[in-house]
This record gives sequence, C-alpha cells and structure tokens, in this order.
Amino acid sequence: MKHRQTKGLLPQGAKNRMLFAIISTALITALLAGIYLSFAWNKYQRMAKSEATQLALSVESLLHNEHIEPLTAAGTANSPEAKLVEQTLTRLVEITDSVYYAYILKEQDGKMVVVADSSVASCAASRPTKRSCEETADINSLPFETGESLLTEAISLPCGDWIRALVPIYDLSGENVIAVLGLSYSSAQWRADLWKKMIPDILVAAFLGVLAFMLINLLNKNAKFKKAEASRQESERSKSVFFSQIPGMAYRCRNNENWTMEFVSKGCYELTGYKAESLIGDKDVTYNEIISPKYRELVRDEWNRALIKGEGYRDEYEITTKSGERKWVIELGQGIYNSEGSLKDIEGVVLDISERRKKDLQIAHLREHDFLTGLYNRRHMEQEKKRLDHPEFWPLSIAVCDIDGLRVVNDAYGHEEGDHLIVKTARLIQGCLCDGYILGYTGGGEFTILLPNTDRQAAGELKADIKDTIESYNRANENALYAISISIGYSTKEEATETIGD
Repeated sequence: MKHRQTKGLLPQGAKNRMLFAIISTALITALLAGIYLSFAWNKYQRMAKSEATQLALSVESLLHNEHIEPLTAAGTANSPEAKLVEQTLTRLVEITDSVYYAYILKEQDGKMVVVADSSVASCAASRPTKRSCEETADINSLPFETGESLLTEAISLPCGDWIRALVPIYDLSGENVIAVLGLSYSSAQWRADLWKKMIPDILVAAFLGVLAFMLINLLNKNAKFKKAEASRQESERSKSVFFSQIPGMAYRCRNNENWTMEFVSKGCYELTGYKAESLIGDKDVTYNEIISPKYRELVRDEWNRALIKGEGYRDEYEITTKSGERKWVIELGQGIYNSEGSLKDIEGVVLDISERRKKDLQIAHLREHDFLTGLYNRRHMEQEKKRLDHPEFWPLSIAVCDIDGLRVVNDAYGHEEGDHLIVKTARLIQGCLCDGYILGYTGGGEFTILLPNTDRQAAGELKADIKDTIESYNRANENALYAISISIGYSTKEEATETIGD
C-alpha cells in the first residue's frame, strides 16, 4: 500500500513543481517585459518630443523676420509677406507627414490672432484646425510671456485633441517676441506613431517570453522521450502560429554562408516579394542574396560578434525585393544552442522600417537646407566652416556674394520678385562651382561659398567666372527687371595663425 502511494505522489509533486516554475517564470517574464516596454515607451516619447521641438526650431530659423513683422490680422491676407510665409508653412505641412497644421500667432488687442497658416496645404495627412480654434488655446500666450519654446501635452478643444510645438519669433534686434510659430500634431496620430516604434520592442519581449517558456519545457528531462518529443512538436506548432500572425518575417535558419532557412513565416511575401517556400532550403533564392550587396559582409560580421559574445542581434540594413524595390529593415534575433552549448540554429524577425527612415531623412533635410533656394542654410554652413578648418583643407578660401539692391526690388516690386531674383542668382552661382565646393544661402540676399584646397588665385578666377556668367545672363535677358548685380568678396586661410573670423 505504501509503495503504491509513493508512486502516486511523485508524479503529482513533479507536476506541482512544474506548475510553480511556469507561474514563477511567467510572472518574472511579465515583470521584466513591463519594465523594458515602459523604458522603451518613455525613450520613444522623449525622442518624439525632441524631434518635434528641433523641427519647430529649424523652421523658425528659416523664417525671415522682415516677413513676419508686417503681418496683422486684417488687411494683409493677400500681402506678399503673408503669401510668402503661408507658402513656407504650406510647404512644411506637405513634405512632413507628422505635422498637421502650421501657423503664425501675433498678439493684437490682448488676444491671440492667427495671421498666417497652412490651411491651403493639399496633402492627405493635412487636417488643419480652424483658426478660431487655435486662437482660443490659452497655452499659445505662454511663449509671448516667457520668450521660451515649449512642447505641450495633448490639449482638448472643440476641433480635436492636439499637441503643439510653440517657438517664439523675435524681432531683428533679438530682444522682443513679435510672433509665435506653432506646429500642431494630432495626439491620436502621435500615439499611433509611438506604438509603431514600439513594435520591435514588443516583439522582442514576446519573443523572449516564448523562449522562456520553451526553456521550461527543456528542464523536464525526467519525462519519457515520446512525451518530450510530443511537447517539442506542440511548441514548434505554437511558435509557427505565433510568428505567422506578426508583421514582417519571422525565421529560423542555419548559420552558414547563405543563411539557409528552415522556417519562414507568411510575412515573408509582403516583405520580400518571395513566398516562404522559395527561401526554405535555398529552393529559389537565398536570404543572403536578398540582402543588398553593400551590407552583406556588415551583417555577417555583426552576427558573428553577437554569437561569439552570446548576445542578441539587432541591426538595420537594406534589402532588395523580388521586384527590385529597396527597403530598409531591422533584424532582431539570437542563436539557439543545444544541451551541450553548441550553436544549433538562428531565430529572429525582420521588420520593414522604410517609412521611419524616410521621415528621418525629411527631418535631416529640413535642418540643413534653406526653403527658398534649396541650398544649405546658415546653421549648416557654420558647421562646415568648423569641419574644414583643418590643415588637410588648407588653403581654404571663403567667398561671400551679396545681391545689390535686393531691398529696392522687394520694396518696388514685391517680395515675390525679390525671391525670384534670389533663386535665379543661386542657380547661376551654383553652375560655376566645382565638385567639393559648398554653397549656402545665409539670408538677406547673401550667399557663402566654402572653397577647400583653393588658393587666392583660384578664388579670384572663380569670382571672375561668376561675374562673367551673370553678365552673360543679363545680356541675354531682355527684361531689365530681372537684371542681376552682385558684389563678391573673398579671402584665403593658409596658416594656423589665421582665423576663419578674421
């Protein structure tokens, strides 16, 4: 009797220990996943706030103060200044997917009044709020009072919930706030974008959770072989079902030259244009062939580093789909080892991040270029001066070209004609430059040219070439209104004792 009781108790005790291990692992995994995802959410929130603030500051630096000061609520809707500012705001909304509405606020009779906005923007993402709605937001007055930029939390108004980046615009003296630039973001879209960025982190947490529960199954070594095999097959089936539901391509492959696939999820077709069975066993194509050639060795080196250190793999690179389209992807994975500690396979997931890369490039372009001419802006040119101020670029010549009489043209014919003159001058100067020369528009009709490895004589020849080009343009142009006259000065740094400022 005692023998039978002992035999009956042992399996029940083993089940209890297994149940306790499963519950403990689930709780620990959930806790760690929660901490990790909370950290990731806060990180992406900080990044999104920083990007929104930097974008607003970049746009403010591109706006010309002389175009802002004359704007008032009444009587200037069709003025050249208002049109130019609204063109700038409209262009901003049309080329940036995240900004829904851009506007300029001024204080008039103790009230906030929108004097220019992007309401004419023609893009699917643009859903501008009404002027009257923005004018009632109390937070808009804060930059006038403090003179500081800010990014608001989501504010509910009758026209919707909006997050705003507000940047003060100072007068030419830099002492008084004359207006405020506002960029509105839909709070719903803001949260949706954050969740999109969270997808890789959620998948990592889910993937580690699956691996944790698989480890529990491997700890039950006292079970019979058939039961263990059945459990393993069930785990494989569950994993296949799990990976078939996630975006992107989940995989298991060998660590060989071709990354020979043993399992590929259904998301492979949407990501690469190839069906899953085309990659399994290198049937029609290898994954190594899908990776763009310039990244293949980099991917392999990074994988080798991760496997040697026993770390998870995370990297971004470019692939080429079956149709020839190029996509940016992020790959998350890790090595799978047998009971002896030898590498068996590699498992992971590959996700499409092309849209995120596109937005990154849009923001980078806005930070470095002037809206009107498309040339580098003052901020970028100052950075380039610092970069080129080293002996390997000496002699370093710097030329400054200033359009004569631009203010007269603006006053007599309007800012549109003045802008036309600026753009045409920019194209004529650009056509005279060699590779390696850097041209920027620093505002007020002034252009700066950085000439690395160019001595004084060569700089003088460039000056003469620009003058000849403009004179030829003026002779060929019958309309005297568009005649261009510029003043050019240049200097050369040849020794360390000379400074860029001098």
